[in-house]
Amino acid sequence: MRYPSNFMPQGRLKEATGNPATPITGGFRCILQVVNDQGKYGDEMCRNWPQAESSYRGWYRNCFGKMDKKLGEIQTAQVQSDTAVIHVLAKTGKDEKLNYDALRKGLKEAGIYASDQNGNVHMWKIEGDQEKIQAAITEELLKRGVNVTIYTAQAPKQG
Repeated sequence: MRYPSNFMPQGRLKEATGNPATPITGGFRCILQVVNDQGKYGDEMCRNWPQAESSYRGWYRNCFGKMDKKLGEIQTAQVQSDTAVIHVLAKTGKDEKLNYDALRKGLKEAGIYASDQNGNVHMWKIEGDQEKIQAAITEELLKRGVNVTIYTAQAPKQG
């Protein structure tokens, strides 16, 4: 079977238990973190990649309180030669409401970045309307040939 010259095989979606801050695959790894416009940052990412937190906080400071105007944008922080953290600005307000249009726009930019790096994406399962989230992941990441691993936290052991 012959494929057109612009053919790109679709990426694979995998679910895993664990933490995307410590990706389970080799190659170039893009750790995707959905962030808010309030300057808050996840504890797990801080412990594993303090330089990514610094980068996000600098981005936040330089926006002078106008992060809501940047919804859908991404910011990348190279944390190792084979690992980058991609911040996708898609949550807004003190209640951190997910903006689905901003998520899709940010995933598109993240997909372009990951594809350019021949990388794969590692991310937490995003809370919200799973149908909309899955559609955005499929359209903006998988259809670009980017493999995606979605992590859920390990349940605590019962004593």
